[in-house]
Amino acid sequence: MDLNPLTVEWLAKRKAIRRSRVKLGLDGYAHLCGILRDQAITIRDLTAAAQLGHVAAYRFVMSMHAMAFAHIEDWLLKPNSRPLPMFRLGPGDDAPAPTLRGGRRIENAPLPKSRLSPGVIPFVNLLRLMDDSFCSRQEMERETGLHKNTIQAGLETLLALKFIHIGDWGMRPQGGAPIPLFIWGEGVTARKPKRKRASERNNSYTAKLKHLRMIHATAGGAAANDERRAA
Repeated sequence: MDLNPLTVEWLAKRKAIRRSRVKLGLDGYAHLCGILRDQAITIRDLTAAAQLGHVAAYRFVMSMHAMAFAHIEDWLLKPNSRPLPMFRLGPGDDAPAPTLRGGRRIENAPLPKSRLSPGVIPFVNLLRLMDDSFCSRQEMERETGLHKNTIQAGLETLLALKFIHIGDWGMRPQGGAPIPLFIWGEGVTARKPKRKRASERNNSYTAKLKHLRMIHATAGGAAANDERRAA
């Protein structure tokens, strides 16, 4: 099985600390998505490839499938065994379960039961935030309730695996470093704008303050004219 070099490196680290039962985390889910993106695979084979327990692999795949982020591309047929669904990343119609093998009818080829995993749901919600619009890490924190370090680890892996890219930059209202805005899909990283100097921020603040004073003055003058007409 051909795996992304970054995923191979992640698997090596995971193998070294497996006994401590470290959770997958968002970066781990991103690597699993990379495996599902590169080839259609059964849950059994994903368990072996990613060095996961069967339950963990099952919950991840079936959660992605239930939330329309994975589909059944094909079925694996082996002699004297039940057909196994082969999952692929991304939305799509499920391939129907086979009914014949070598001209003989196959009995009991059911689709595995869908089950949502509490750990996978926030990961999928994170992906949906970037699916069709730009999103900052701060917005992800508010929408998912995840810690910023957890989100940052997931974003770094998603960027490295080219699932997402920085499509634009946002400016902070109070000034300071620009904020990266992420979006789903491989693309060219947007050019980072220069950070505003202190003098530029002060000039901007002064201009806004002057504008607000003009608005208040205009509103006050209009109110005085209305009072004169009423008198």
